[in-house]
Amino acid sequence: MTEGQAVTPRLGTRLRSRGHALLIVVCVTGIMTLYYKRFLEAGQGTDFPHFYCAAKIVAAGLGHQLYDVSLQWEFQRRYTGRVGNFFIHPPFETLIYLPFAGLPIQAAYLAWTLFNLVVLAVAAWLLHTRLSLPLSPGLTLVLLLSFVPVSLNFLQGQDTILLLLVFVLTCVALAEQKSFAAGCLLALGLFKFQFTLPVAIIFLVSGKSAPRKMFVAGFAVVSAVLALISVGISGWSSLTTYPRLLLGFGKIPFSGFHAEAMATIRGACLALLPAGSVPGRVAFVGAALLVLAGAIDGWRRFDTTVVDLAVSNSVLAAVLLSYQASPHDLTLVALPVFLTFTYLWRTPGLRSLWRRLSLFVLAVLFLPPLHVYAVREHLYVLLALPMGATFVLNCWELARARREKSAG
Repeated sequence: MTEGQAVTPRLGTRLRSRGHALLIVVCVTGIMTLYYKRFLEAGQGTDFPHFYCAAKIVAAGLGHQLYDVSLQWEFQRRYTGRVGNFFIHPPFETLIYLPFAGLPIQAAYLAWTLFNLVVLAVAAWLLHTRLSLPLSPGLTLVLLLSFVPVSLNFLQGQDTILLLLVFVLTCVALAEQKSFAAGCLLALGLFKFQFTLPVAIIFLVSGKSAPRKMFVAGFAVVSAVLALISVGISGWSSLTTYPRLLLGFGKIPFSGFHAEAMATIRGACLALLPAGSVPGRVAFVGAALLVLAGAIDGWRRFDTTVVDLAVSNSVLAAVLLSYQASPHDLTLVALPVFLTFTYLWRTPGLRSLWRRLSLFVLAVLFLPPLHVYAVREHLYVLLALPMGATFVLNCWELARARREKSAG
């Protein structure tokens, strides 16, 4: 081969790589532009203003009144010109939004959107490099952006993308057997404790003694620091006012709380059975215990070849067991989708039936049609079906792999 013949393939490879990168940049730029344009047109119906105004309250030195509904209304009228949803997260989360509160709300939303894009890009890079996804970081990012809950997170100005990164970082730490770091990282997700605590319980119960103690220590240390930060922001009274707000949240006007439409076990039970009925409560407790037991069992007596499925089921269980899960919160489901698909891609000799069923359910769970229909009809509880099916199929494969290992 001559020197010219050797240069030509390298030049073609570089051109294809640059063309691939340019295509990704164009796609991402176009998507971000659409999000910002949508916010300008429909900012009154988004969640970002109540995060923004909560940070404004803290910046004004009124953190001790953070959960005063009338004060939140007042700040929303003053800075956004509307009254909408309320800030119902722990006080320490206002520090995340505080740097954006010094900007006018439209500029703040744009800055927050770009910040979330960077966070999502980091999550995509980690999924590619540390969790061995068979996709480039750029393509992983584009696929994440195409996931409807991720789009809803951007449109609403929500914070679940941050939690997705926390979960990915925790998985990486666990894969590297850094139990203390994993506990510390997971505790950072307590701004959405309804998802973080189930994962913590699963890891706590299913782990070995020594790593479990380190995990608990890390989780406890960071939890204590965040609690002290919250007390510093809102005072000791927040330890009672915050729980009271959560317990009565569904009764507040404009709360947007519709548990029966949520893609959780609780939502499914409320949708199918009368609220507060004995059969409904029994069904909820029974299904919740089965999911929790299945997720815990996935971590016991497993080998490294099926760790992706154990992680996948832990995250799915956290969402299914959650007391509250809005459509944008299903951003977290992107992690089990990618992990289960990776297992399908790199594991030879899988049963044909399991592989086909799993691919079908993952397609239903990830692709837009069911999400779009569920959002339009206010029936997001339907997403609990493919989530539950993925969980069951993963349990099936974990049991099969365990049997084969025992037989061998």
